[in-house]
Amino acid sequence: MEIGEKTLVDDVGQVFFVQEMGKNHTVLFVDIDGTYTDGLIMYDWEGKASRQFHTRDSHALANATSHGIFPILISGSNDSNIHNRALSLKIPFVHSKRKLVEANDIVVAYFPNATKATIGDGKNDLELMKWSDIVWCPADADQKVRIYILDRHKENGTARKSTFNGGRGAISAFIDFLSYS
Repeated sequence: MEIGEKTLVDDVGQVFFVQEMGKNHTVLFVDIDGTYTDGLIMYDWEGKASRQFHTRDSHALANATSHGIFPILISGSNDSNIHNRALSLKIPFVHSKRKLVEANDIVVAYFPNATKATIGDGKNDLELMKWSDIVWCPADADQKVRIYILDRHKENGTARKSTFNGGRGAISAFIDFLSYS
């Protein structure tokens, strides 16, 4: 561990060494169901849940740190396929029904000076979105989320609706936006 580094252990047990970040860095909270996936959950004959993760979004998440963006998967679901995806991408996963509380604790402990960004699609993401500095939603997000995004964009320009649906490249587009803005 280097000077100024802190250790973050996620809900899967992965260990991350986080360098102190300045204002030019971003911590990105990513909702799973309906944002990273298309929102469909399939169950096999044993009752095990299965999700599809878009490879374009996965590639963008895996390479986000090279653009000063530290992604964190956050979900109320706690299935092994989410854990496995987080492990394979080497990015943190946080399971919580109280997303805002968890996100705030992470920012205070590890990213006090970073810009806070969130991408989500459901009413359960609104509290986290209102707390964040920059927010996006997939094109097919819940109507209440799309209305919030539109109102916030008109107010101060810090919110956008992707042209891509959840599970179809919305995260990749957001990371591109954050990287080049």
